Parts: sequence; C-alpha cells; structure tokens
Amino acid sequence: MTHTLTLLTMLLCVMLIGCHTAPKKNNTSEAITPITTYAYQCSPAIEFVARLADKDHIWLFLPQKTVKLPRVKSGSGVKYQLENIMFWQHQDEAMLSLGNIVYKACKNNPSEAIWQAAKLNGADFRAVGNEPGWHLTINQKTNITLTTQYGQQIEHFRHAEILSSAAHTLYQAKNGSNTLLMKLSIGPCTDSMSGEKFETHVSLKVNEQSLKGCGKSLH
Repeated sequence: MTHTLTLLTMLLCVMLIGCHTAPKKNNTSEAITPITTYAYQCSPAIEFVARLADKDHIWLFLPQKTVKLPRVKSGSGVKYQLENIMFWQHQDEAMLSLGNIVYKACKNNPSEAIWQAAKLNGADFRAVGNEPGWHLTINQKTNITLTTQYGQQIEHFRHAEILSSAAHTLYQAKNGSNTLLMKLSIGPCTDSMSGEKFETHVSLKVNEQSLKGCGKSLH
C-alpha cells in the first residue's frame, strides 16, 4: 500500500511539472521605481518630454533643444528654472515658459510616457501584447528584456541570434533553460485593447507559450 501511494505521489508531481510550460523564473527581480519620465501635451500646441535627473534637476526634451533645469523655490508644486526657461509641475499638471511664450494646462500622457522612458533608457525597439499582458524591449540590437504575467515576471535574453529578410526579422535566444523565438513583421498592427496603431507585428514563443502583439522602433 505504501509503495502504491509513493508511485501515485511521484506520478502526480510529474503531471504537475509537465503541465507547466510558462518561462521558468530567474532570481532576477526589478524593484518598483517611482515615475520619473513624463510626456506632456500643452496648449497652445506643443509636446515635450520631462525626465527627473535627480531630486534637484530635471531634463526637458523640447522640440528644438534639450535643457537641464535646476530646482528653485516655489509656493506650490515643484518649479525648475534656468534663465528664460521655466517648468512648473504639480501632480498631473504642468506649465512651461519659453521666454515670452507660456504653455499652460500641460497634461501628462502616461501611455506615451512609458514609450519615452524606454527610449531614454536606451531601448531600440519596444513591443506590447495582451491576454496575458506582456511587453518587451530590445537594447543594443541583440539584448531582449521580456516582462510577462502583467509585470510579475521578467526575463533577460542576451546576445540573440538574428536572421533578417525583406519582410521579417527573426530572433532566437536562450536564458538558462528558457528559449525565446521572436518574429518581427513590418506592417500595420493595432493593439487589441487600446486600439493604438503600430508599425510592426510581433510574434513570440517562449518555451511552449505563444504571444502576439505590436511594436515600433524607438529611434
């Protein structure tokens, strides 16, 4: 009887392990960091990106130039100023002054800010997909970071092999016991949740799990 129970227990363990085909977790983890990058849209029409450099400075990526402003005293919110350029920020609203021109009611676009943050972090390409939610970035052409399970699992694939043709680019990489196959296909692609339009179809296979989504070049 004991021998039979042992065999049944072993069989159950094998079945449970065999059914799990999602990527195996690494010990690598990334701490949740506060928002440091913003994508503003203002009135009159202007769009720009703001990124905190440290607690006393902010970078502004303006249409015509990039500037680093020091923080100055402010009665409310946070204010940065250098000569005739002033930027004021409070929660989700901001104001920008360029000489005699004042841009008010600047609103942060959180979705666009994520893409701008990836670009400033050095990503060449970014892709997103749904059900389940995932996203990835490609850095330095061959280094892929894949985030799955709605941000709960992060895998890094280094030095991917690349095979390109006129219509597709194929990537193949390994990370320990995990394998990644990815195909990028040029052509209109619409995000299934947001309806946002992209320039590239993305198909992934991580071990036995298949994922689909859209992406675009960041440079």
